Amino acid sequence: MLRKVSIISVLCLWLPLMSVAAEFEAGEQYIVLPEELYNRNMMVTREDEVEVVEFFSYGCPFCHQLEPVVDEWLKTTPDGMVYRRIPVTFFPSWEEYARAYYVTEILGNTDELHPALFEAVLIERRPLGNKEEVEAFFIDQGVDAVDFNRAYTGVMLGPKVQQGQNLFQYYRLTSTPAAVINGKYRTDVAMAGGEKEFTEVITFLVEKELAENNN
Repeated sequence: MLRKVSIISVLCLWLPLMSVAAEFEAGEQYIVLPEELYNRNMMVTREDEVEVVEFFSYGCPFCHQLEPVVDEWLKTTPDGMVYRRIPVTFFPSWEEYARAYYVTEILGNTDELHPALFEAVLIERRPLGNKEEVEAFFIDQGVDAVDFNRAYTGVMLGPKVQQGQNLFQYYRLTSTPAAVINGKYRTDVAMAGGEKEFTEVITFLVEKELAENNN
């Protein structure tokens, strides 16, 4: 009787884990990219790291809606995961949004200004369609005009914008928000089944890649 109870206890522990794993299948909640795309354009510096790239835009309401979910999820992600964002430019007007994001990266204030840029574009409906309007936003956020112009006109900005767009096309993405995991898998909120599920699918794939790295 004791042995039977022990077996039942073990099954009760393992079955939920098995069901979670079974939820995420290639071709359903995520796509395995063609092998010729594997492990390209990655920014990780160590072989045991796994890169997650989120493609987004400040012009995308669904990206804004996803932000608080991602912020909470990032507090619990596995060690060895490297997370970065790449702004995309579906429309010419979105190019300034991408430039604004990369300016925050260059200035090192993305954590502070990333949410503020979403608010400015989607809530306040503030126009950010040219350099002057973007500069005014940064100055309102306390950024020195000289620092802004150094970042905006520097040699790094143009290539960053172009690289982001190239990667979006390279990974054959068609919508935002979307993510590419370790240059091998692609998913998005609709494919995953929701915002929370989006982060769960990414975690599943990150842990899969980390386990393979450790073998």
